Amino acid sequence: MTYLPRFSIRAQLITIILVGFVGVSVAMSGYFVHQQRKQVYAAVQKQVASMAEMVAFASGIAMDTWKVEEIQRAVAWAKADKDLAFVYVLDKDNQVYGEYNRNPKAGKIPLTDFLKTKTTREWKGHAVMVCTAVVSSDDAACGNVVLGLSLQRVEAMLARNRLTGAGVCLVLILLGVLMVGAVANAIAARLAALCELAERISAGDLKTHHLPVDASHRDEVAALTR
Repeated sequence: MTYLPRFSIRAQLITIILVGFVGVSVAMSGYFVHQQRKQVYAAVQKQVASMAEMVAFASGIAMDTWKVEEIQRAVAWAKADKDLAFVYVLDKDNQVYGEYNRNPKAGKIPLTDFLKTKTTREWKGHAVMVCTAVVSSDDAACGNVVLGLSLQRVEAMLARNRLTGAGVCLVLILLGVLMVGAVANAIAARLAALCELAERISAGDLKTHHLPVDASHRDEVAALTR
């Protein structure tokens, strides 16, 4: 702040108000983007958990009746979701009864690691939300379902929203510059007129001068005029 007095009042006003305006705009934009990301990821977690439970329920019925083809139907139902990355139906020995992998070239899926955690979580580095569910038959656990939903579409939507937010912030900043500039110019113009009058008086021109500022106003510039 020690450098501000070196500049004109107009420049000081524009700098101080603009810095504050930009800071608030960026902070609000970052906060809303963060909140939206949390809400979207929470919704995806609920969706992947619900899908895993549905596949596990259908697989449990299939194992009760020894109709393995019903497991394939459950997998096909999950495949109808365009965001499905993979789904695996395993027995208690982790043998695969049904599976689908939309992108097999992505590498081996660490099913054992997912089964150890037993939580809905993001598979870091792969943009996939993964959930496991227990398959029950005759009220006893007989296997597991591991299901993953791709986050690519979600991330693309969040990226578009970030760009939109940045554009809105830029527009608000530009409007702020115009508004701050107008206010600063109005104040600086009144002070410049008073300075010119003071210079005339100090030069010996003691004639009656028309006051360049309306002294009836209640601000500091009007008080100085009086």
